Amino acid sequence: MRFYSPTLLNILWLIPVFILVYVRSNKLRRRKLYNFGENILVDDLSASHSETKYRLRKILQFGIFSMLVLALARPQIGAKMEKIKQTGVDVVVAIDTSRSMLAEDFKPNRLQKAKRSLISFIKLLQGNRIGLVAFAGDAFELCPLTLDHASLRMYLDILDDQLIPLQGTALGDAVETGMKMLKTGPKKASKVIFVLTDGEDHGTNPIEAAKKAAGENIKIYTVGIGSRKGEPIPIRDENGKMKGYKKDIEGAVVLSKLDEKTLAEMANVSGGKYYHATADEMELDRIAAEIQGLEKGDLEEKFLMHYEERFIIPLSIAVIAFIILILLGDRKGVPQYLLPLVRIFRSGKSQKNILIVIFAFNVMIFSSGFQGKVRKSVQKGNELFAEGKYKEALSEYKSVQDNPKEIQTIDFNIGDAEYMLGEFDSAISAFQRSSFESDPEIVSKSLYNSGNTYYKKGDKERAKEFYIKALVKNPDDIDAKYNLEVVTQQIKQQQQQQKQENKKHEENQDKKEQQKEKDQQQDSKENKKDKDRQQDKDTNKEEQQEKKEKKDNKEEKQDQQKNMQEKESQDKEDNKQQEDEEKKDQQQKEQEKRDEEEKQEGKKDKNTAQQGKERNENKMPEEDVERLLDALKDDEQDLKWYFKNLHKKDGNKSKQKKDW
Repeated sequence: MRFYSPTLLNILWLIPVFILVYVRSNKLRRRKLYNFGENILVDDLSASHSETKYRLRKILQFGIFSMLVLALARPQIGAKMEKIKQTGVDVVVAIDTSRSMLAEDFKPNRLQKAKRSLISFIKLLQGNRIGLVAFAGDAFELCPLTLDHASLRMYLDILDDQLIPLQGTALGDAVETGMKMLKTGPKKASKVIFVLTDGEDHGTNPIEAAKKAAGENIKIYTVGIGSRKGEPIPIRDENGKMKGYKKDIEGAVVLSKLDEKTLAEMANVSGGKYYHATADEMELDRIAAEIQGLEKGDLEEKFLMHYEERFIIPLSIAVIAFIILILLGDRKGVPQYLLPLVRIFRSGKSQKNILIVIFAFNVMIFSSGFQGKVRKSVQKGNELFAEGKYKEALSEYKSVQDNPKEIQTIDFNIGDAEYMLGEFDSAISAFQRSSFESDPEIVSKSLYNSGNTYYKKGDKERAKEFYIKALVKNPDDIDAKYNLEVVTQQIKQQQQQQKQENKKHEENQDKKEQQKEKDQQQDSKENKKDKDRQQDKDTNKEEQQEKKEKKDNKEEKQDQQKNMQEKESQDKEDNKQQEDEEKKDQQQKEQEKRDEEEKQEGKKDKNTAQQGKERNENKMPEEDVERLLDALKDDEQDLKWYFKNLHKKDGNKSKQKKDW
C-alpha cells in the first residue's frame, strides 16, 4: 500500500494532542461537577448518564477524524504496469559563443539574445530530445541529446565568450559535431540542427558540411543574429566597464557583419530555412511548428505503474462512524438498537440529519469514481501534449472542463494547449480562469503564461503587468524576472524609437515649413523675375518690331531700286533689239540695192567676177557690224581694239588673196 499524498498523514500527529486535551477536559468537568454539590447528590442526579457511551462518542470522533485524513492522503492498493512510448524529433542546437557575439546590435548583446531565444525554443519543443553544441574557433558537445529539458537549461548558465579559448567561428565544425550526435538517435526519428550565430565563418567550409548533413537526411535551420550593416565589438574590463572596441592590425575598428548569404545557403542546401532574428521571436514559433510537423520516432520507452485508488474505504468508515455517532446517545438504560431508531423517526431533526448524511455519502462515492475518469482524461491529454499533439490534447482537456473543481489544472492545461496552437485570445481567457484557483503555484504559473501570451500578441505593456503579478505571487520565479527585464528593455527601446520618430517627424515638419517658406519666397522672386522677363520681353518685342519695320522698309527700297534697275536694263535691251532690227532692215535694203545693180551690169568676165568675189569676201560680216555699233556706244578704246584685230584678220585674208 502507498499514499498519493503521504505528507497529509502528518496531520494524524494531532490525535495524541486531542486525546490529552480530552483527558484534561474530562477531569476538569468531573471536578467542577463534584464541586457543584455533595458526591451522593451528584451521583443521584447523573445516574442516567452513561460514562461509557460518552467515551465511545469521543473515540468515534477521533476515528472519524483519522479516517478523513487517510482518505485525503489517498491510499492506493494494487497496481499494474503500463508501457508508454515517448515519440518525437532529435534536435541539436548549435550556439555561437565567439567574441563577435558580444556586439550590441541586440540588447544587451548578441550572445544574450541567442540564450534568450534558446530558452524560448526549448519550451516550444516539449517532448523532443534536444542536445547542445557550443562553438567559437572550435566546436564541442556541451549537452547530449536528452528529454530532460530542465537539466539542459542549466547548461545555458555557463555559456559565455570565455567558454572556448580558441576564438573564431567554426561554423562547419559545429555542423559536423551535431551530425555525430544525431547518429546515436533512432533511425525513424527526423533529425534537425538548429544554428544560432552571426554567420562569420573562418574557413571551415560550412556549405560542404551542410551538403553532408543533407545526405544523411538532416535539416538545418539557421537564425542570423546581428545587423547587416555591421557593429563594433566592445572590449570590457573585469568590472564590465567599456575599454574600447576591437581593432585590426592597422588600428581600424573591426565591424562584425551578419553573413546572411552563407546561413541561407546552408539552410537551402539541407532542406531547412533561414530566418533573421527579431525582437518578438516569431521566427522561433515558425521553426518549432515545422519541427513538430516532421516525422517522429520512438525516442524512449517508459513503464509507468498505475495504482488503484482505495480512498473510498476510509471515507466509507468515516461516514458510518458519523451515522453511529449521531444515533448513539449518552444515557443509561436506552436500547441500543430499537430505542434509538424510535427516537430517530420521532424526531424530525434527526431524520433530516440522517438524510443529509446519506446524501453526502452517495455524493462522495459518485464523485470519487467520476474523478477517476476525469484524472484519466487529464493524464491522456498530458501525454498527447508531450507528443506535440496539441489539438488532440485540447479536446481531452475540454471534455472534462465543466467537471469538479478539484481538478485545478484543467483551465491551465487548456490555456497551454491553446497557446501552442496560436489561439492567444482563448489562451488568455483560460489562464485568467486558472489564476483564481486556490493553489498558489497554479496561480503564479497562470499569470506568467498570461504574460507570455500577451507578449506573443505584441502587447508588451500587458505582458509586463502580468510578469509583475506573477512575481508578486512567486518572488523566486527566475523566468518571470528574466522576461520582465527583457520586456522592460524592449518597452524602453520602443519608447526611445517612438521619441526619435516623433523628433524626426517634428524635424521633418519644421523642414517642410521652412521649405514651404523658401518655396514661397522663391515663388515671389520667380514671379518678380517673370514680370521683369515679361517687361524685357515686351521691350525686346517692340525693338524687334521696329527693327523688322526698318528692315522691311529697307528691303522695300532695295526692291524698288532693283526693280528700277531691272526696268532700265530691260529698256536698254529693248532699245538694243530695236536698233538691231533697224540695222538688219537697212542692211537688207542695201543688199537688195546691190543685187539690182548687179542685175543691171549683167554678167562680167572671170576677173571681174573674181574681184567681185574678193570684195564680197572683204565685206564686214553682219556680226562684226553689230559688235562695232555696240562698241561705239560703250568705249572708244574698244573701237580701236576692234579695228586693230580686224586689220590683222583682213591682213591674213589679203595675204591669202595675194598668194592665190
